[in-house]
Amino acid sequence: MSKPELVSVTPPKVLQQIHADLSLPDTGDPQTLVAEVMRRIAGTMCPCPPGALRRATVSALAPLSLLDALEDQVDDTFEDLVGTGDLIELTRVLVEGGENQPSWMFCSPPSFVRRSSGRIYIIGVAPDDAVFLPSELRKTMLRSGALRYFDDPEGACAKELRGIGLRELLPEAWLVQRRPVSAEAVVTQHLHLLEKNGVPGALDKAVILGGPNAGKSYRDRWMSPTNESGHFIVRVPQLYGEPLWYLSKLDLGVVQRSLLMPAQEAKERSSDAAWRLQLALDAAAGQPNAYKLAEIDGGYLMVFSFPLPLEARRRLTIVGSRRAQPGSGTTRFWIPKNELAEEQRFLRDSYWLFAKD
Repeated sequence: MSKPELVSVTPPKVLQQIHADLSLPDTGDPQTLVAEVMRRIAGTMCPCPPGALRRATVSALAPLSLLDALEDQVDDTFEDLVGTGDLIELTRVLVEGGENQPSWMFCSPPSFVRRSSGRIYIIGVAPDDAVFLPSELRKTMLRSGALRYFDDPEGACAKELRGIGLRELLPEAWLVQRRPVSAEAVVTQHLHLLEKNGVPGALDKAVILGGPNAGKSYRDRWMSPTNESGHFIVRVPQLYGEPLWYLSKLDLGVVQRSLLMPAQEAKERSSDAAWRLQLALDAAAGQPNAYKLAEIDGGYLMVFSFPLPLEARRRLTIVGSRRAQPGSGTTRFWIPKNELAEEQRFLRDSYWLFAKD
């Protein structure tokens, strides 16, 4: 019997095979590739902690050595998949046979959303990443980053998707609409909940999110408390799993009382609730966060240095598209000219974000 022959395979060849296995056109878009790989891994791993899914995706792609700032790309893609609705992150849930974790990732059931423009967005991951679209539909499906969609002005595709049993979501349920509210009202409500439901006592290894000092990136705003007093978003690392997020009252650098986030909607991600509250705290203190705006490619590029909660991220991704720049510490979205005024109003009314002058 002859010995098996060892064949050397180069990273580009492996990448070519990955595209073939995923039925993914090789467009050179790393966002689309990372999204498809993460969906496949999620289909077999979920339910699992968020960090486990991100680490598994990095581990799968790292040997290729073809993607710059891989961990940043995976983190951004993770946020995209949660934002678009392919993945769901739930807090304060117990998973049978699972460890006690602050949050767990689940795959959304295969679904679709049909917009008034006729564009249909495909959402969800089947268990074990089973194929849920017929081959003819898969061939015509378009991709952009984490988005999968069809342009279907006549409605024939929607009819076929209903026929194979996909759940149809209403656009208004998918793109959550918040009522305009002042930052002061949001802060007042949370401070009331802190006094009513907060737990007294210090938090071990806590780090606090400082104010929007000029020139400081989001990552640089995190610091260990020294002699600060007031109300702060606090993050506490866990030995296993994701960190816990709190609204805390500090006196001379010592945590006095804490409210676990999310304080109101149990379905909201703790990080999203904390980010939105920090935006409110900054705005109420007269230091609203701002984004850069530049005219480009027949539209406008919005550059955010502060993380956007998934509702805002989903909306800007659907209205326009996310523009990746790994390692920049920013999140960027391109918005068509005719959509700019409406999206600026949305960011101002819901997140108290303003364009820099």
